[in-house]
Amino acid sequence: MCGMCGGSIEDTNHLFIHCKVAFMVRSKCAQWWRFLSVQLETCQDDFEQHRPPVKDCFVRAGWDVVWFSIVWSLWLARNAKIFRNQEQETDRIFELVRLRAFNWIKGRTTCYSFTFHDWMLEPVLCLKDKRGTR
Repeated sequence: MCGMCGGSIEDTNHLFIHCKVAFMVRSKCAQWWRFLSVQLETCQDDFEQHRPPVKDCFVRAGWDVVWFSIVWSLWLARNAKIFRNQEQETDRIFELVRLRAFNWIKGRTTCYSFTFHDWMLEPVLCLKDKRGTR
């Protein structure tokens, strides 16, 4: 059974796409980026579908980082629940997604000048402004 929701057999697609915890976290991320969230069947479909409809490579790469941050944060939350009996609320997981993505992007650029507050409010604008590129 799923370590997060207990509602289904745990496999990759359930844990990261269909689990109610994953769905809620992904929905919060979609709202944060201001685009509609669509429930898809596989992780690959989700990754490809939820890239923002922009041509800017840095913005697309930024969303890729957010997607990987979602997956990593869900995996860590799952392990915390299974191995340490520590359950995390979806709001907490979502905040960790945003923090991890911000730190990963900031760590990969040489002149990223935005604050975490900027990132929380307008992630796409932070990436569209080329101050964040190498």
